[in-house]
Amino acid sequence: YNTHDNLTVINSTKKTIKDHILEHLGIEYENFLSCDLIFTDSQPSKIIGTEKEFLTSKNLDNKSGCHAIMNSYVHTSNNKNKIAVFFDNEEVGSLTSRGADSNFLSEVLERIDLALNLTKEEHLIKINKSFNISIDSVHGIHPGYISKHDPNYQAALSKGLVVKNSANFKYATTSAGFAKLKNLAIKNNI
Repeated sequence: YNTHDNLTVINSTKKTIKDHILEHLGIEYENFLSCDLIFTDSQPSKIIGTEKEFLTSKNLDNKSGCHAIMNSYVHTSNNKNKIAVFFDNEEVGSLTSRGADSNFLSEVLERIDLALNLTKEEHLIKINKSFNISIDSVHGIHPGYISKHDPNYQAALSKGLVVKNSANFKYATTSAGFAKLKNLAIKNNI
């Protein structure tokens, strides 16, 4: 790809994808500044398996996590402050300006507390009393490749929850957060 004129090197076309999009939208080239263009799989989700027991879909881990978060958010009768956060870049791009490892969430929470006329001290106390859960899916063990997985950390399908952690903190899991989550699971027979 030639970044200077945005033409593909292996193709003889004189029109770029950007040219086609601007033409389709009726936007003059000189009025265009920038965009985020994301290509995605257009295949629909499907129920598969010999007993129709599997759902296959693109971005299933993100979608299932977002659904679980919103479902619990909507159906929780807790009247205390609760916030659901969904990041564009929760893993690979977490260092982006809007990613999970950016300042975005901490700044939003601080602005909320400032709007509620809380002092900096009250804000910090509130943050330290807060509980954060990062939701993601884990790859299950394939029975044909058991030796490819660490025997101490095998996620078996349909055998319950998995809590991810990392020595270099690539996940939001902390020992205190895990303890709270484990107590909640025990209390609710999960």
